[in-house]
Formats: sequence, C-alpha cells, structure tokens
Amino acid sequence: MLRRWPVIVILWILLAPLSEAQQPDSGGIELFVADGQLMSHPFRVFLTHDITPEMQPRLSLHASHTFSTAQKGERDEIKPLVIARNQISTETVASQKIQMTGTLLLFDLQNYPVPPYKGMIRLTPILTWTESTPAGPLQRTVVAAHEINLGNIGVAAAWALAIVGLFVALIALLARRTGHSIITFFCGNDGRLSLSRTQVALWTLAIGVVVGGYGLLKLEVPDIPETLVVLMGMSLATGGISYVKGDRKVPASAQALQTAPASAIKPRFCDLVCAVDENGQEHLSLARAQMLFWTGLTVVLFMIKSVLDGVLWDVPWEMVALMGMSQAAYLSPKLVPQQ
Repeated sequence: MLRRWPVIVILWILLAPLSEAQQPDSGGIELFVADGQLMSHPFRVFLTHDITPEMQPRLSLHASHTFSTAQKGERDEIKPLVIARNQISTETVASQKIQMTGTLLLFDLQNYPVPPYKGMIRLTPILTWTESTPAGPLQRTVVAAHEINLGNIGVAAAWALAIVGLFVALIALLARRTGHSIITFFCGNDGRLSLSRTQVALWTLAIGVVVGGYGLLKLEVPDIPETLVVLMGMSLATGGISYVKGDRKVPASAQALQTAPASAIKPRFCDLVCAVDENGQEHLSLARAQMLFWTGLTVVLFMIKSVLDGVLWDVPWEMVALMGMSQAAYLSPKLVPQQ
C-alpha cells in the first residue's frame, strides 16, 4: 500500500488541472461602479471582461425600499450608450489601488424613476450579457460588490439649501433674542458692512451648501480639496487681522453707533467698496472693489463647477494666489500705522 502513494500523488498532480478546467468557470469577473454618481451624468460601469456589442449587455438596478414603494420601470434593463473595450481603470480592492484592464460601459439614467422628494436612491447594479459558446448562447450575470448611491443633484441641492437655511434661521433667531439683527454679523464696530466678514460668510455658506449636498448624495463627508481649505483659512485670517487692526479703531464720528440700538444700525451695500478715513470721510476703495470682485467670481465658479462636475471643484492655485494678493491689498492700509 505504501508503494502506491507516490503513484497516487503523481496522478493527482497531473489530473488536478483537468478537473479544475471541467468545473464551471466563475470567470473571476468583477463589476466596479463608483458610488455617488449623478443622474445628469453618464452612468459609468467598469467590467474586468471583454464585452462586445454582439453580447448585448444590459444593466438592471435593484433599489431597496425600507420606507418607500417600488417605482414603475425601476428594474427595467437598460442598454449602454457606449461600450469602450480594452480600457484601463484604477480600482480599489482591499484598500489598495490596482490598475485593471476591461470594458467601460456608459448608461443614460436621466429618466430613471426616482421619487421626486429623494436626493439619492440606494441601488444594487447588476450587469447581464450573452456569450456564444459551442453549446449555444450562454447568459452571464455579475453583481456589483456593494450598493451605490445614485444622486439627483437638483433635489439634493434643494435639501442642502433647506438645511443650511434652517441653521441660518436658527442663528437669526438666537441673534434676535439678544436684541440684534442677523445683519450685525456682517458689520464692523462702526455699524458699516465689513468686507472681510462678508467674505467669510459667503465662503461659509457656499462650502456648507455644496458639502452638505454631496454629503446627502454619498452619505459621507466628501473629499475637500486643499485649495478650498486654504481659501477658507485666508478668509478667516483676513477677517481676524481686519478686526484687530481696523474694526477696533473706530472713527470719532462713528463712535456713537457703538452705543446705538440695533435698529439704528443701517448698513449699506456700498459699504463693501467704500473706506472711511480717520476724519470719518467716505471714499471709494479700489482694493475693496478688487477683493469683492475676486471673492464673488470665485464663489460663483466654485458653486457652478461643483454642480456640473459632480465633485467639489479643486480651485486652481493661480486663483488662490489672486485671492491672496487681493486680500493683501485690502489689509495693507490697515497694517500701516496712521499718523
């Protein structure tokens, strides 16, 4: 019996590959679908397999319904708009980024049935295709490794605006209970609109709305670009320096406003581009106008690009430098000691 063991081992080594080849081919095919995609953008699906148009790939999306009912047509099979073969994609597997070769498929989900009150819907993507084999047509199916969120940017933005508006209303209520209006947050100690404080408020609201919207889409905190952190930090630094060097030095003609009731403070939008000298005289300030221009332009571009691109816009460093120079020009008169 012991003499037969080497023969058995050799036969097992020789026949093992054949037995594996006769087993049903699982294919080792993986389906990668990025989370937090938008309905307004082409829906991207990457498959580690070569797919041709003759295979007739179809995508079906299965939604979970914990507190809602199924919508008509939500499980209908969707044909791809584009089938791109031999594509290279970097995917995350076991917390490691790996480059893979496969097929990229794009689908149109603009008309996918999502309830009008939902900013996103949780889905399980399933891809099916048909392959020709000697035994006949073979239908194959692969399911994504995890559920994904499909977002409706319009509804998500409306919810983000509503949530931010609710917090602003709460802050306004708390300010009113102290006998002040919410506009006081934007004013200096002389009762005039403060450009630096207005800039901080604009960036806070803009970033809050966009981050809140994408947080609702992905149910997680989105990646915040470094340039955005730098811009917010510069705005806060400008506000702090402006307060220390400028807002505490109130002209004699405006000192009465510090002790006046809140109803007597009447800020004007022209305060954002006007400066007051030591004699209490107003004059137009090019540095203030420049800072207001770059702040408004960058905030608007940030909001539009973030919505259209589907991710938080990474503001170019050139624009960050322009913002820094405009803020330096704004702060320079405050840093120069007055005679």
